Amino acid sequence: MSHIYKAKVELKNVNPQIMRQVIQLLSKHFNMPISSKNEIYDYFGHRTTLSNEYIVLQQPLLGKARNVAINIRTGEILGDFYGTHQLLYKIRDFIKNTYIALTTLNAFQQQYYTYSRSLHIRNEKEILIELEVEV
Repeated sequence: MSHIYKAKVELKNVNPQIMRQVIQLLSKHFNMPISSKNEIYDYFGHRTTLSNEYIVLQQPLLGKARNVAINIRTGEILGDFYGTHQLLYKIRDFIKNTYIALTTLNAFQQQYYTYSRSLHIRNEKEILIELEVEV
């Protein structure tokens, strides 16, 4: 049986601006272009139209399923991941770890004069932050 999965990400008080940055990085990392339509499809091709709180990434899945949606206010992930659960887990880990990294970068920049900053995404679970600050 196929259906749309809803996966929660363990984040609280999500900042939509930071989540948009996370989704842009996710789009590049997984080579999933951002869609202009807020629609996802299940294994059988049934369409689900979503609110503007979701950003939809274009991704062919199993069967006629396609597209993955991420809520910019919660980080919640929607999609028919039947047979492709590993992709769901990778996306979930990427969102959580990248959101934490970007939040940390922003907090340091607000407290310290920052000479340089960089974010290196090695994989879904390993994100390297490099900061040069004046203390």
